[in-house]
Amino acid sequence: MRVALNVGELEQVARPTGERDALPRVIGTLASTQLLAWGTTFYLPAVLAADMAAATGLAVDAVFGGLSLMLLVGALAAPVAGRILDRNPARSWMVLGSILIGIGLMVLSRATGPVQFFAAWILIGIAFPFGMGQAASTAIVQFAPGRARRALALLLLFGGMASTVSWPMMIWLESLVGWRGTLTIFAAVHVFVCAPIHWLIVPGRRPSVPDSTEGPGPAADLETGDEPPRPIRGAFPLAAIALSVAGFATWGIPLQLIAMLQDLGHSTKQAVLIGALFGPAQIVARAVEIFFGSRLSILRLGVISLMMIPCALAVLYVWGGTLAGALVFSLVFGMAAGLTSIVRAISPLRLFGRQRYARIAGWLGAPQNAAFAASPFAFAWVRQTADSGTAMLLGIAASLVALAAMVVLARRAGE
Repeated sequence: MRVALNVGELEQVARPTGERDALPRVIGTLASTQLLAWGTTFYLPAVLAADMAAATGLAVDAVFGGLSLMLLVGALAAPVAGRILDRNPARSWMVLGSILIGIGLMVLSRATGPVQFFAAWILIGIAFPFGMGQAASTAIVQFAPGRARRALALLLLFGGMASTVSWPMMIWLESLVGWRGTLTIFAAVHVFVCAPIHWLIVPGRRPSVPDSTEGPGPAADLETGDEPPRPIRGAFPLAAIALSVAGFATWGIPLQLIAMLQDLGHSTKQAVLIGALFGPAQIVARAVEIFFGSRLSILRLGVISLMMIPCALAVLYVWGGTLAGALVFSLVFGMAAGLTSIVRAISPLRLFGRQRYARIAGWLGAPQNAAFAASPFAFAWVRQTADSGTAMLLGIAASLVALAAMVVLARRAGE
């Protein structure tokens, strides 16, 4: 009898431990598939826009409009996706998302005109919340809410390398099989690699015991999401304003950065080298969050990161014509963008709890994606019709609005 009891006790202890040990494998899987998802969709036009335009009869600007259409459709789909993900394990829907992305890329690879081209981006936009970002974050929150902050920071750390990995790969594949062949290969990877991996590796249920290994401290206690947090007056509109308006600046400025630096007197080579620091700075900021983030609440981190954005833009506006000023801007702005992406992923868990995480993230994602879609055109239009300085002032104004909303939110939350 005692032996049987010991065996039963051993099974009860071993099963949760195995589930906890599965988290690094889940993070590694999602990081890899998210890198592929972003790299083979959002970053496509940066390399293949000219070839796509020539083959479909579109202007190059219209090719980039496909990304805006994807983000707008994703914004509309995000609230519905959130309700679905809150009620069901994320795994099955991530499989569907990978398949839909694959189908969208296949349609895009066969496009000969505007109708097929934009239909493909609409399909990818429908898949957006399931294949990119929202579902991956939800899968981690469902599986290990007590370690979600560090896990999501790791996920974003690797996701920040999407362009670094995808652009050389696209250039190489395009030289071998052309842009249509490249997209066909990417489509096959999503359907025959990413979808099965999601089904096999991503957990289909929560652990059988509460996860509580995030570590001690008030930040960890508040951000596990196991207990519904106390209601905060105006939490949703404040979070929506802060994160959407901040995203308007952090998504719009980088696409104009090289041109802005050239307007400030830097050579093309120098502008590219300065702009290249933006990506590594994001990764450094996310790495710092992984190791030291539990010492600071996510809303306080939000205040700090949103404070860095107008400071960096002010440096660019005043001293951007000097090499030192441009370098400081690129590093500080990149770090701010990296930290803000973490705040965007974690703050719904802190503000609204785990049970409604996907739904709230979906509703917050709607205005965010709309802002992301509008920002490249807005900053390009302002720079071209006025000048780069005016575009910088637009970024400063937007980031100050975002900072004010985050400060009010943090104070109402008692932080």
